[in-house]
Amino acid sequence: MAFSGKYELESEENYDSFMKCIGVPADVIEKGRNAKVVTEIIQNGEEFTWTQIYPGGKSMNNKFVIGKESDMEILGGKKFKATVKMEDGKVVASFPNYCHTAEIVGGKLVETSTAIPIPSPWFHFAGILSSSGKAKQTTTENTIMSKSPSQGI
Repeated sequence: MAFSGKYELESEENYDSFMKCIGVPADVIEKGRNAKVVTEIIQNGEEFTWTQIYPGGKSMNNKFVIGKESDMEILGGKKFKATVKMEDGKVVASFPNYCHTAEIVGGKLVETSTAIPIPSPWFHFAGILSSSGKAKQTTTENTIMSKSPSQGI
């Protein structure tokens, strides 16, 4: 699947609940809400340069090779190592507290992030237990759809 292109945010689902679930502060969530992020992807075989450009000119740039460990960065500047995979035409990456997939559907970049909730003392205090007696965790997904240049960027 060819990913190369420039994509502008078109729609987003579950932004607030996803960001809260992964521990993003409320003021940062507010700043990011309704931001028209542009994602630029350059793909050369299994090598990718994945850049997200935010309003005001800030950007985040990750370079990776499918199947090889790479240095990555997420919002807020946190750096970590990850091995990005290609599964059924989707780019799949595990970030510190969420899993991210990206695919091209109908010429649009569709990204889905599934949160792994951050434990908090309130979570255990609330006494939400599963039948095994362990704290029950839920996941929250955030889906982003971005249009390509041929669709009017």
